[in-house]
Amino acid sequence: MWSRWLLFAWPCYCREFLQSDLGDVSPLPKLPPLPKSPPLPLVSHHRLIVHNGCDKEDVWIGHMAGTTTGPDPQNVKIPPGGSYNFTTPDGQTSTRYWPKFGCDGDGNKCVIGDSGGPQQICRSDGCSPPVDTKFEATFGISGLPCSPLEGMREGCDWVDISLVDGYTVPFKFEINGSCWDADGHLMNASAKSVDCSRLSVDDCPKEETFSTFDSAGNATVDLQVRHPAASTAAGCYSPCSKLTLNQWASFSTTQYNMDVFSREYCCPTPPVSPAACRAGSVKWSKYVGAIHHMCPGVYGYSYDDGMGLVTCEATSTYFFTVGCPSSGTAAGAKIPTANSTKQHPIHDLPRAHVEKTIRQRQRLSATTKKPSSSEQKLPGERTNLTEPQKLPELPKEEETKSSPQTSSEEKVLEESLSQQNLPELPDKEAYLQKLKDVMLKKLKKRKLWETLPELLQ
Repeated sequence: MWSRWLLFAWPCYCREFLQSDLGDVSPLPKLPPLPKSPPLPLVSHHRLIVHNGCDKEDVWIGHMAGTTTGPDPQNVKIPPGGSYNFTTPDGQTSTRYWPKFGCDGDGNKCVIGDSGGPQQICRSDGCSPPVDTKFEATFGISGLPCSPLEGMREGCDWVDISLVDGYTVPFKFEINGSCWDADGHLMNASAKSVDCSRLSVDDCPKEETFSTFDSAGNATVDLQVRHPAASTAAGCYSPCSKLTLNQWASFSTTQYNMDVFSREYCCPTPPVSPAACRAGSVKWSKYVGAIHHMCPGVYGYSYDDGMGLVTCEATSTYFFTVGCPSSGTAAGAKIPTANSTKQHPIHDLPRAHVEKTIRQRQRLSATTKKPSSSEQKLPGERTNLTEPQKLPELPKEEETKSSPQTSSEEKVLEESLSQQNLPELPDKEAYLQKLKDVMLKKLKKRKLWETLPELLQ
């Protein structure tokens, strides 16, 4: 009985006693919230050092950050043998730096590198295609941790030095700092240095063959960028750039990344998977062969092996040395004076994988050829180079009747194509059948039936 009284009556008795003797008890005041830690101040660093390794003439460096420019002047003039430390603020995104030669006194209307951008003045006949030798980066915040595998990316720089879009002049590139490749592997010292001092537009393929999916057959094109006024070579297209850029009439009909005609060379993901890109035509193009010969260790196409997009700590320093244009460019040539000039809009690059597609690529091959770590001074003038190694021509074969293997080949291809995340198209079945027919034709020509399962993995 007493236990029941204590259980029900005691709380009421205590409440009445406290209210009669103490009155209403006001609740304790709430403590003020703890002050938030102030954010780390964004500071500027000199992470990028550009050196003019050409002993013949000045180089102008153009740059852009997003749709505008950074703290430095738009056109920075660097004399032969000189260097310039660019200011790189924390958190500055989508930056691009590229060399220009043969310019006027303000760094405009150049023979090489006149590809437009903020505050860039091009001639009345338009800017050049953006196939420049370039350094691209999104800078992180110094003082914050950088660990890509653990998801800590605010303290990371994202750096791209690939030749996926093309090139104009030779260069060397070195990194001083901790970096990770596209697969999250810590890079050693030799992997953070690239020597492309033998790069030359004179060795740009002049007879690149494009395969098509229609009755037009193969198209043979010249990948050299020809300046319309100076009548000299101003750079080298990549196969994707040749198809998708429309400046200076790069191709008869401008294509797009997602077009069936160009996706095999541009490898947009999706729908083109890394395995399909590596098994496609771009890997065997003369352009990629020339890049691997002149500039080993650098991306020649989206899913190539070598240095493409790398992740580095925000405290790293990047050394970008630019060499002289090759003899065929004649950067010092006088360009006829145009009657008028205009500020050309910014040109977007043809690829869309800078921070997405390259990071999604599969593990780098263990047999990747690393660049030499030996120091080689960029030449003042181009020396005689051996011709790039050309892929052997495929033997011409007479058309034969379908072999007993045809059904097995089609079965494997159908299984592979069914696993691709292709968009819904009105004529999807016809497209798949046409794609399968082309792949079968190529496999028979190259006699790669035995290696088909590996190529499609």
